[in-house]
Amino acid sequence: MATDTDVLARAAPQRQVMGSAPTGSRMHALYVVPTLIFNFAIILIPALLTIALAFCSWDGISAPQFVGLANFQTMFSDPVFWTALTNNIIWTVIFLTIPILMGLVAATTLLSIAAYLSEWMRHMNDAMGKP
Repeated sequence: MATDTDVLARAAPQRQVMGSAPTGSRMHALYVVPTLIFNFAIILIPALLTIALAFCSWDGISAPQFVGLANFQTMFSDPVFWTALTNNIIWTVIFLTIPILMGLVAATTLLSIAAYLSEWMRHMNDAMGKP
């Protein structure tokens, strides 16, 4: 014979935590859809069009004309391109290394200060007889 507790346990529905999806549900994947659409429209499409237009001669008004690798030949033979590329590499190296080094120095300094203060507080507690 079933007790009252057994009957109540079988009759009570399983409670679900508020905001959580049921087991096996793929509802959480829908949160990614707006981001994927945004990335596709704002990043991927213009990037693909840029790559396609790199092989064309286009003035922005008339229809693009396919020229193959001629744009790249012109670009690589231009000394201004090489100067600009060198400057961009230098700026990239500077702006990648200096902030990282500054962050490492700041973190090391804060860690040293925290260790010093922790040691100082331990000595002060020992001097005052506190545990």
